[in-house]
Amino acid sequence: MVEVGERAPDFELLDTDLKVRRLSDFLGKGKPVVILTFPAAFSPVCTKELCTIRDNMSIMNKANAEVIAISVDQPWALKAFKEANRLNFTLLSDFNRQFIEKYGSCLRICWDLRSWLRGQPSFLMIKV
Repeated sequence: MVEVGERAPDFELLDTDLKVRRLSDFLGKGKPVVILTFPAAFSPVCTKELCTIRDNMSIMNKANAEVIAISVDQPWALKAFKEANRLNFTLLSDFNRQFIEKYGSCLRICWDLRSWLRGQPSFLMIKV
């Protein structure tokens, strides 16, 4: 789990076009990075939250910040979600749960006697 003040570990995740994206690539632009995690594309609460971010991107733009949203959904589901909601920021797929376990943004859900890990809603601000 990453603690406040610690250096954010790099990660490699697929975007909605199946391109590998790294935190270091975003930080290399010299901008602060805002990472938000969300449990599920197309869920009512997550849709409302991400559309609120979309509608308020001017605030992030004034801060010259790069916004990244991460979910454990597959890239194709995130692509459909991004298009359906006209999201104007990067969505990354953590389908193998690499990010949520490394960063401690994890919520266990039990369903049909199996336990699955989903991204717990969280916001992280990473300074350059």
